[in-house]
Amino acid sequence: MLLLIPPPTATEWTALAPAGHESASAAVASRWALWQGNPLRDELPHPSDWPCEIAIVRSGSLAEDPFSDDPRNWMGPGRRALEAWCDRWVGPLRESDRTLLFRPHARQVLSDVAGVVDFLRRHRGERFGIALAPADLLTPSILPACEELLQRALLVVAPQVQLVILEDLRPSGGESPEASLEAVAIGEGVLPEELLRQAVALLPSSVPLAIREEAWRSQAARLGVPVEPASS
Repeated sequence: MLLLIPPPTATEWTALAPAGHESASAAVASRWALWQGNPLRDELPHPSDWPCEIAIVRSGSLAEDPFSDDPRNWMGPGRRALEAWCDRWVGPLRESDRTLLFRPHARQVLSDVAGVVDFLRRHRGERFGIALAPADLLTPSILPACEELLQRALLVVAPQVQLVILEDLRPSGGESPEASLEAVAIGEGVLPEELLRQAVALLPSSVPLAIREEAWRSQAARLGVPVEPASS
């Protein structure tokens, strides 16, 4: 299944819609949605109030800016905070028959392949999972040698996740160590397209793939993804 991520809005939730459908209405997209908050600092609504069956959230940061460096995220405080958060949500997720997927990021608590694998091991059988966006695991300093890291992430983690989000990256903010990376549509950044096509080939057929909504047919063609009309 190919899912489309629309541009973010000021709303709390962003619904994902199946590619090829005429409408990205709530009825069509009700299965998957991105929550815009930081679970370790913002209040996630109770699962019974979600507009979806499967919520995708960031993996959490103790920093006010969830995309800034904060060593606490990679050390004991961050791990304990995330585990305590999960402990509180095990019951509500089970009772509401909802699933929560964490989206790892290089500057958040789940920041690398080892951390993701360990999290999945510890929470096996619970209604938590992973939405893997391989580009999110990169930082400006890692970008020149990104192929090995991305291949490891895809080989080790992708078979264990519930969703893969493929985006490209474009450096922004200059060439300093503090420069940031901007997520863009496939083909608009610097990641090797052959590597991204390999990512698609490695995905189990049961794992949905999500890409940005803009020019999605062109992105799908670059990735070699066949597009089937979505059912109504």
